[in-house]
Amino acid sequence: ARPMNHLIQKLLLLVLPTVLMTTGCDLHLLPETYQGQGERAAIVTIEIGSLNAELLDPEVESLEIQILDVLAHREASDEWLILNEAPKALTITHDDNTTVELSEVPLPVGEYDRIMLIVAQARVDGEGGWTQIELSTDDIEINDSVLIDGDGKLTLSFDMENSLEGTYSEGLVMNPHVQVQAN
Repeated sequence: ARPMNHLIQKLLLLVLPTVLMTTGCDLHLLPETYQGQGERAAIVTIEIGSLNAELLDPEVESLEIQILDVLAHREASDEWLILNEAPKALTITHDDNTTVELSEVPLPVGEYDRIMLIVAQARVDGEGGWTQIELSTDDIEINDSVLIDGDGKLTLSFDMENSLEGTYSEGLVMNPHVQVQAN
């Protein structure tokens, strides 16, 4: 049995790189934090917020969205960069459109063609207590082009008018709609 295991390991070492290359899988394209490799960089504050919070279901006292990661895609180098340092919760109430700072990161100056948010969970608080919201997707890819040309802010806002379907008592489904604003 031992020679067979050794043979399988050798085959995997020979076959795996070929499979990865022929299927277009580039291991160097996995998300990473920017390391400052001699390019001009800007310091960018990443914020997560909400729009139209006053339109939440009246039965909902607050809504909480747990953000795992925020990534930006550089078209020029075809790489994803991680924009947040740790997961963070955004709590939204009827009273105001909330914004929380996720992180402050250096980013290479240039054009970013996609932003991705990865959501761990969403839940609402109402008269019956906290209830999970069904997520239609947990990875939200925003195909808006963003130009980073100097220090500034990147705000990603969940549009509450278009993101939630249903009611607190019957159950809510979140189909996240996110707007991007760079300044």
